[in-house]
Amino acid sequence: MKIKSFLVIVISLYFLSSCKTVNYNLRSKIYIEDLNIRVKYDSLVPDTIKKTFDNKLNDLIEKRNSEYHKFRLVSVEDTNVRSLVFYVKDNKLVSNSTQVISSVITILGISMPVLLISAQSPIIIFFYFIPKDVSNIDLRLSKDLTYSKLTHKRRVVNSGYLRNRNKQIFKHGEAFSKLVEIELDVFEKQYIKTVYNYKKKNNSDLEME
Repeated sequence: MKIKSFLVIVISLYFLSSCKTVNYNLRSKIYIEDLNIRVKYDSLVPDTIKKTFDNKLNDLIEKRNSEYHKFRLVSVEDTNVRSLVFYVKDNKLVSNSTQVISSVITILGISMPVLLISAQSPIIIFFYFIPKDVSNIDLRLSKDLTYSKLTHKRRVVNSGYLRNRNKQIFKHGEAFSKLVEIELDVFEKQYIKTVYNYKKKNNSDLEME
């Protein structure tokens, strides 16, 4: 029982992470009524991932548009104005063979402290192998929103350990939705600050809906 609890704690700490804050370097004079959200996919990304990501994005857009925010979200397939673009470059799910290997390694690894304590070893070690589902994503803003030409690198990562393919895809879609929501929150805060600073500096009546 102690070993099981120890493993749960280790896994939780391993995957506890936060998204790095992006400085979008928004244009000083900016007004957004509708923000276009676009997801593009590399040809190698599986259709099941595309469908899951698109569905999660639509759900998120519907949710946020029902809340109070400084702009409305619109899902689009092709636009170069007022847009936040997520380009999904690749995707990797955990295979069945990797599941087996990771289980064997992890069971051996978490058993090590018990064996070493029993042998009265002065050094206690443990190890584990937790395979992950990963999607690499490029995040870009349209030129009318930012001065920057940078592409922001993002990764959707969640545990694929002891999950079948369908469960991995479902959880991966949830992780993608969370990533998009974090980026939207950061963007909105910077947008509010940018508009406020512009109005203060220029005594402008630029309004925010």
